[in-house]
Amino acid sequence: MKNVSFTINNANFALACNPEEEKYILKLVAEIDERAKQAYSKSTPINDRQMLLMVALSILDELKEKEKKIQNLETEINTNIPTSLQNIATRIEKLATDTDN
Repeated sequence: MKNVSFTINNANFALACNPEEEKYILKLVAEIDERAKQAYSKSTPINDRQMLLMVALSILDELKEKEKKIQNLETEINTNIPTSLQNIATRIEKLATDTDN
């Protein structure tokens, strides 16, 4: 395990992780830090706990929206693909019949 040190909105943190995870964690931390700065700039004075709550809610909201989009796409695929395959099969059968005649 390796300790990774980082800063979020001028507060220092350390986190133990596998060496191969360090770059990814630092990438995530950079995004959290950016969101934290945005939360501070858009709000009346807030403390670190409130800021982290705002960041967490923002991230979770985005996640839920993406999950909803994925679910809608899966429903669309499950509805349209069987119909499309049936149409293709019908065309192939018609072509085969036309070729036989």
